[in-house]
Amino acid sequence: MSKEDYLTEDTINPPNQNFICVSFFSKNYVKQVIDNNNEYRKDEDKETYSTDNNIFSLKFRGAFSTFEEACKHAEKLRSVDTYHNVYVMENGKWCPFMIDDNDKYVKQTEHGNEQLNEMMKKYMDNQEKAKLYHEYRKNQMVTQSLNENLENRNNSILETQELLKTENDKVERKKLKDRKQALEEQIAKLEEKKLEINEQTKNLESKLKLGQINFDE
Repeated sequence: MSKEDYLTEDTINPPNQNFICVSFFSKNYVKQVIDNNNEYRKDEDKETYSTDNNIFSLKFRGAFSTFEEACKHAEKLRSVDTYHNVYVMENGKWCPFMIDDNDKYVKQTEHGNEQLNEMMKKYMDNQEKAKLYHEYRKNQMVTQSLNENLENRNNSILETQELLKTENDKVERKKLKDRKQALEEQIAKLEEKKLEINEQTKNLESKLKLGQINFDE
């Protein structure tokens, strides 16, 4: 025996508006990105964020005749708005999502726009910081790899120099000298790359420490 369906569907939708694009936003989104960033912070620098008196916001982003058209528009939106997910839903049908629907939410709607704006600023700020943390960690890994390569090549030069001390054959000596020169050129390029990465890392450290986030970049 099938269950009775209480999720009624609208039958008077406007023409050619069968699928819609929407985005959601709430304090939970802000807290999630802050918690993710806290993994990279020292204990004394960790940030706390309360989801009390949560405000849930919905942004309608277009209506379309077909599912394919809606998906195409959603992809365009995602390319210009990297902060928020875009969902495609059927118009006139219930779509489940989690929200704390209580009196606190209703009372807070009077000041909703002001609070929503503060939430969005904190969310976007921490999203930008998340990108910086990702770049910082990537640079650390690149630096580690560069150091390992430099150490290996310097050791190879030392080995080559030791071989040159005892090698008397002209052909073999030339090979060793060519090898040494090639290693020195590789080291020079690696050192140059290391300086570049170190400069990038310093800039990232400065931005992360001082909160220099520019949304116009």
